[in-house]
Amino acid sequence: SPELLSRPDLRLRIIENKAETLSIAIRRRGEIFLKMSRASNNRCRFCNDAPFQDGTFWPFETMTRMIDDGLARGVRRVFLSGGEPTIHPRFLDVIRYARQRGAERVIVITNGRMFAYEKFAQRPVSLGLTEAFVALLGKDAETHDYLTRVEGSFEQTTQGIKHLLATSRCRVSLSCVATRRNLSQLSDILSLI
Repeated sequence: SPELLSRPDLRLRIIENKAETLSIAIRRRGEIFLKMSRASNNRCRFCNDAPFQDGTFWPFETMTRMIDDGLARGVRRVFLSGGEPTIHPRFLDVIRYARQRGAERVIVITNGRMFAYEKFAQRPVSLGLTEAFVALLGKDAETHDYLTRVEGSFEQTTQGIKHLLATSRCRVSLSCVATRRNLSQLSDILSLI
């Protein structure tokens, strides 16, 4: 009922139960997905999560419980997603924790903007980040920035990709949401790799 869902103490339990169910369901594939936040530094026009973006971050303790539960059940790959996981205040701590507890791979699904800061890009990799799936939405700033609704996001994303590749210890994969605005550019986006 709406009255029950409006109670913060019950909402947290519902979120945690969904998360635990998700970790159990995904463990058969040896993976766990941690949706670290309901916040992003982009405002993508096509985002399915936009109605749920309320600026909140999952508590560190909840994520460590999910990691421990998943690892105990055979999970070896931990995916960090959001919103935008790199803006979570404990992003680096989650990577460190997952690797120290035995995760073979820690993978981030990201818009790549925070990696534009070279020192930031080096830190997660030094803590054990093994792969980054970076969303590149256009062949140029005009298209990418239009889709993210953030001026300068193309420059930050492409710089972030370069910084990650420069570490030579983090595999980088690009993802692109095809829209009417960028559909004709898909082969050009691929050529940027």
